[in-house]
Amino acid sequence: MRRHSALLFLRNLRRHTSSLCSTRRFSDLIVNIPRSNMYRFGDGQRAIPTLREVEWTVKEGESWIITGSQRNDVVEMLLGHARITPPPPDGLYPFLTASGRDPHDLISHVSFTPQRHASGGAFYDFTARYGAVREEDRITLRESLGAVDEALAETLDLKRLLDLPLVALSNGQTRRAQILQALMRNPAPKVLVLTEPLTGLDVDHRPRLLNLLHTLHARRAPRIIMTLRGQDPFPNWATHVVRAEDGQVTVGERSQITSKHSNHEHQSDNSYASHTLRSGRPIIEIAGLNVAYHERKVLTNVNRTVREGEK
Repeated sequence: MRRHSALLFLRNLRRHTSSLCSTRRFSDLIVNIPRSNMYRFGDGQRAIPTLREVEWTVKEGESWIITGSQRNDVVEMLLGHARITPPPPDGLYPFLTASGRDPHDLISHVSFTPQRHASGGAFYDFTARYGAVREEDRITLRESLGAVDEALAETLDLKRLLDLPLVALSNGQTRRAQILQALMRNPAPKVLVLTEPLTGLDVDHRPRLLNLLHTLHARRAPRIIMTLRGQDPFPNWATHVVRAEDGQVTVGERSQITSKHSNHEHQSDNSYASHTLRSGRPIIEIAGLNVAYHERKVLTNVNRTVREGEK
């Protein structure tokens, strides 16, 4: 009897230990793709993979940047908009597997790439900004968001703009509002994928946004994965890089990838000011520009020079 009880205890202990190891293994892996090909949905059996032999693991505590001409294909994969063959055995997001919920309900995405048509209308109706203001165009940022986390709005430098009509917001303010909306989603996202978050932001607001994203990522509320264009500065806190181009994906530590592709435009954000080209004659010069919406200041003391050859 004692021997039977001892064997039963050891069996249960092994099962419990195995469960703990499995849970720990899942919780340490945010993204896991073990050497798979990526196809678009609807591709036939003989289709050429969009991305070949992708082998990518994101561990807790790492900070990843996606770059390269096929960076948007990597985003499509993260959002579940592509077929991964063979599929990851523990799911694309192992740390969410044990939750019992669809992982993609806990993944949020905000894209700042130019869009030809408005989607949803909440943040893209630019025409009214320059024409007659209709009654529906008077909806304020606060009204469009509903319940507002004012502390987070303050961090994003949006609290002072909450009672402004949406159409009075600049492009940069509009894009920060989109991030605020994504962060306040219910249920709160566990991973926030950002497509080109620096697009449309002026130089002064870029460090503030990057610092906010770093804080959120460090708190895991949520974890941040973002794409950057070739001319965008890498944040100092980025530890790893995914580079996708020509159907291939290269992953590794930031120092390895950036040194391998040193001929590309990426640079550290603390040297961003030196990126401005000084060659070429000025085409546009703005000095001390102020823009106000009634009594509220929208832009204050803007100085900008656009030179030949700059983009």
